[in-house]
Amino acid sequence: MLAFVIPPKLSERLYFQKITIRWFLQAQHVLSYDEALICSRKAFIDGVSLSYFPSAENNSDFREGPLEIHVKVSVINIRSVKEPDLTLIMDIFLHQFWIDHRINVPDNLGKDKIVLDNSFRKQIWMPQTYFKNSIGGSLLGTIFPSIYFTIDGEKNVFMAVRASLSLNCDMKFDNYPHDIQTCTIDLMSLTNTNDTVVLKWRDFRMTSNLYLTRYKVGKTSTEDCTKTYELGSFSCLRGSFELERLSGHHILKLYIPSVLIVLVTFIGFYIPVTAYPARVGLNVTALLSLITLQLHITSTIQTTYIVSINIWMLICIGFVFVGMIEFAAALVLSSREKKQSSERSTTARSSHKTLNIDDSPPSNKEKNRRQSIFGTHFVRTFFIKVHGLEDNTIDLISRRAFPCAFLLFVIIYATMVTLAKHTRFFH
Repeated sequence: MLAFVIPPKLSERLYFQKITIRWFLQAQHVLSYDEALICSRKAFIDGVSLSYFPSAENNSDFREGPLEIHVKVSVINIRSVKEPDLTLIMDIFLHQFWIDHRINVPDNLGKDKIVLDNSFRKQIWMPQTYFKNSIGGSLLGTIFPSIYFTIDGEKNVFMAVRASLSLNCDMKFDNYPHDIQTCTIDLMSLTNTNDTVVLKWRDFRMTSNLYLTRYKVGKTSTEDCTKTYELGSFSCLRGSFELERLSGHHILKLYIPSVLIVLVTFIGFYIPVTAYPARVGLNVTALLSLITLQLHITSTIQTTYIVSINIWMLICIGFVFVGMIEFAAALVLSSREKKQSSERSTTARSSHKTLNIDDSPPSNKEKNRRQSIFGTHFVRTFFIKVHGLEDNTIDLISRRAFPCAFLLFVIIYATMVTLAKHTRFFH
């Protein structure tokens, strides 16, 4: 069997003659349109690298004015939000549209498109853009290709890229855990100034079925973030989106336990002051529990400033601490009342035994003592008549004052964090 070797130049000439014959047959309705389109695509792919040198300066559009690059960004997934590092990892689709009149396309292509794979990145001019606030990223092409191009008969070029990005997000935790974080995606031109390339938004969106365990995706917005440097002005696009923290987790793990701990300490006001172990043990246990919760919060959000949850925990700890001071004051008052009661009993017994009654006016010290006894007796009599209680005066007052003060604090705190959340007071 004989084998003939065709020289390369002759082989190339025969191939283009074959392509020309097929286009002619298609025009005469001998070859189907799809087959002719396949032949056109093959001829374009074989000749695109010889059409022009892929640099921005050789494009005739740049001489008349800046080339407009229309950008569309679709966020399809947010993998994680790392609050200690102020970063988030997401997957996006990046679409870029532009016109390149230097590309030679088949005349019969019309509105149909030629799809090119990733191998044409170095043969076709493409805008040099980068994500300004990105600290890392990669193209996702483990199983399927992650980048491709399409070119139609009007020389419109479309590039699609699926990428994974690690972005920096300037988070502010002043209103934590009722905060709303605003993160951005900044896309900027790298090598071309505004004189040659201008970026414009076509669309910026978040996927509708995006779900996060700790956040809810809020509204999105777009803006121009063009910057001017010593080398010139570089076009920049910014897409912003809000991440609203879900508070249900913190209500169950922080707010409800801390409220219950504080309310338990109020039970101590009904325990007699003589029960020292019960009163002291209750307050100390509650204080240690709140401090443990505070340490847990500090390890979760490491900031150099006070956040809303820190204020809540400090006030709760303050209520427990003041409750311990109240017990000390009640103990002192109880001892004083016992001493005064003992003195009154002694005075009464001595008055019955004494036959001579001193009609001289009482001294100033005696007057103050009587007024003190009368004031204490009046307060005790009021609480006994109204509430039917016979107990230490300070405990009687604390049973109403502490719950009312704590309820007032809860109302003020809830109002402040709600206003700060919706008015973005801290931002």
